[in-house]
Formats: sequence, C-alpha cells, structure tokens
Amino acid sequence: MKYLVVSDNHGDRKISVDLFARYQGNVDYIFHCGDSELPGDDELWQQAYVVTGNCDYDPKYKKSQLVDTGMDRVYFTHGHLSDVRFGITRLGLEAQAVDANIVLFGHTHQIGRYVISRHQKSFLVLHQQRFSVFTNQMKTFPQILWPCLNFQ
Repeated sequence: MKYLVVSDNHGDRKISVDLFARYQGNVDYIFHCGDSELPGDDELWQQAYVVTGNCDYDPKYKKSQLVDTGMDRVYFTHGHLSDVRFGITRLGLEAQAVDANIVLFGHTHQIGRYVISRHQKSFLVLHQQRFSVFTNQMKTFPQILWPCLNFQ
C-alpha cells in the first residue's frame, strides 16, 4: 500500500495539483493534513482525503479523519488541535481511541517519524514538512520515502 501525504502548502494550489498528477496511479491513497488554504469544495479534494488546518477557515473541512484502507487504519489531522508542537502524547491517545495503526499530521513544518508502543500495540506517527510518499508492507512498519524534499 502506498500513501501520498501532503500538508501545509499554504495557498499554493499548483504544488498540490502537480504532486497529485505526478503520483496519481502510483499511490493508493492521498492524504492532505491541512493548511491548504483552499476552499473545502475545491475539485482537487475529489481525489484526496483532507482535513482542516489552523489556516483553513472553510467549515466544510473535517478536523480529523479515520480511513480504513483494508491494510491500515489511518488517523490523520493537522495537529494544531492536538498540540503537536508540545509533543505527540495527545495525538497518540486520539489514535489509540480509534484503533489506528498509522497517524499522520502536519502543522510543525518539520519532518519526523515515531513508532509508539502502548499496551503491547505499536503504531506509526508520521509528520512531514511538505509532502512524502510511503509504502506499507504487511509485516513491517511503513518505509518512509522522502523524494524531492524541497519540491518547488
């Protein structure tokens, strides 16, 4: 399973259009973790799952989503409502409450990956600077691929 994860493009619609076009057919799911600053009914969102960020003011956006891909339970949010700048404990508890094994968020404008274990269950928490693609193989946690980190 391959996922394209995008976040914090802050009004740059073209970069999302370009990324979606570049990876369409090469990924199974597209997630946008907020701060797009685009309208909630933008046609771009027909091909992606999307949540609101602290710079998104359209009430059409959801605060978080849980997507069951058949292989993973992906919980994603922007992160500002989970106070991710101060740690990921709250986000981890949110993911645990919905039995997610992958958690995605943006907001911090930093790249990172954590594996958290709670009560003999592990899940992956991923956040990215702008976008990332990762694959998930059934017996391992996703291998993170960071192509074109400074994609312009």
